[in-house]
Amino acid sequence: MSLLHIVIIGTLAFLFWRGQRDRFFWPALVIKLSAGLSLGLLYQYYYQAGDTWIFFHDAEKLANAIIDQPKNIFHFFWNDDFSPELALVNDQPRSLFLIKAVAILNLLTGNNYWITSLYLSTISFFTSWMLYRTMANQFPDLQKEVALSILCIPSILFWGSGIIKESLAIAALFGVTTLFISWYYRRSATVFSMIVGLFFFWILWNLKYYWAGVWLAVVVPTKVIQILKNRLGWVNSNPKWSWFLFLLLALSLVSIIHPNFYYDRLLLVIVENHYAYLKLSNSGEAIHFYKLEPSFLNIIINSPWAFFSGVFRPFLFEATNLLQIGASIENLFLLVLFIWTIIRIKKILPQITELHLALITYIILLSIFLTLSTPNFGSLSRFKIGFTPFLWLGLLSASRVLKNIPFLK
Repeated sequence: MSLLHIVIIGTLAFLFWRGQRDRFFWPALVIKLSAGLSLGLLYQYYYQAGDTWIFFHDAEKLANAIIDQPKNIFHFFWNDDFSPELALVNDQPRSLFLIKAVAILNLLTGNNYWITSLYLSTISFFTSWMLYRTMANQFPDLQKEVALSILCIPSILFWGSGIIKESLAIAALFGVTTLFISWYYRRSATVFSMIVGLFFFWILWNLKYYWAGVWLAVVVPTKVIQILKNRLGWVNSNPKWSWFLFLLLALSLVSIIHPNFYYDRLLLVIVENHYAYLKLSNSGEAIHFYKLEPSFLNIIINSPWAFFSGVFRPFLFEATNLLQIGASIENLFLLVLFIWTIIRIKKILPQITELHLALITYIILLSIFLTLSTPNFGSLSRFKIGFTPFLWLGLLSASRVLKNIPFLK
């Protein structure tokens, strides 16, 4: 059965590749699948516990319950009030969403962790490849930067693969971004693509509503400005200021679509999560802030340190295990790229468009939000893949360092 599923995955990959014939496809796919398997091996033999196995075993219980009670299949998938006999370990709404998705795959794979992991990694790879091809076709001079940012960064590969929330969430994030980029440059969208886009956004919202909320807040003004540019003279003459005006409006609208985004709740949620993570973290494995409390002034004061720490830490001397060492090496490269980009800022500023503003704002807002609420280095390295692909893309594109590497020319 495992061999049969590997053949199915290979066939799907061949059909996906056939229309493109890109030589990087197969190596990138193999690395992605290996990352998902490595995640399971790490948690099985090194940590001997972890979310990935908890999710799988809960999904296994759910899949078995569906087999035993097939007439209740819709109840299992559309409700969260399971019977006491099912007794899932992780019954949080966002975790349950992933568990249900994994349970569907488990029904197909016979509750085989490794094959289910391969399917999830394949789904994640397909959407990352879609984003890579879409952006490479739209920006052919940035093909290497796009490929490296989306397909090759180790932390994004590792935490975006296998049976874990981030794997399906990054697939959905790349999916909606691909469709938005296509819509933005083609100026129109088909009914089918809009339905697919809503499906991806629904998955993203259910798994990582804060990724989805910030994404929506920066995408809406970008598209609105594009639509209004040729219709309103003021917008046409002041597109960047207009973009920030519509951003404030979009943030106000986003603040009412989830209880944790309400203004009287948002800061409290951030601070409560922050101190909850601090209690579970060793002092040297967490980011510390100045008297963090739920007030706008306090959050603003701590935001620069949150952005810097969330993007560039842990440093090499702060790393305490192999995963943190790997993350710190990546962070070092990011820091060098960031400094080089700042040095070239005078050349870069005149070229910034509303799409660049969306990219920059998304990175800044999400990095600050995630770092303040999740100060633990280990957890943050997982959650931050919601913005790091775009950060790598922005810095590589702005710094142009890949253009000066001989074997990449």
